[in-house]
Amino acid sequence: MMILEQSTHTGTTAAGQGAGQAAGSVTMADITTIQVKTESGSSTFILKLRFDDTISTLKTFLNEHRGSTEPYELRTAFPNKAYEEDTLTLKMAGLIPNATMLMRSLAPK
Repeated sequence: MMILEQSTHTGTTAAGQGAGQAAGSVTMADITTIQVKTESGSSTFILKLRFDDTISTLKTFLNEHRGSTEPYELRTAFPNKAYEEDTLTLKMAGLIPNATMLMRSLAPK
């Protein structure tokens, strides 16, 4: 289950829904909500993902919707940490039951 809501500082909102639900029953108790702020801070993605989805799943979805191909890393402010291991599940990464993340540009300045 993947639900995306994107909001900008102007208040514009767009929502989409993607496949990703495995066979079997997924309850709301198995879902995490992750807010991801873009590099510029002008947009925030709100995603609902399964605990067993991976960092790679999160990055793939962000890459499809963010409108940029610039390299970035996903970070949390507290604890201050970069999430570089794409095979980690959201549960193993400690991003449950919810998390706020930011995208930090890795493009040379």
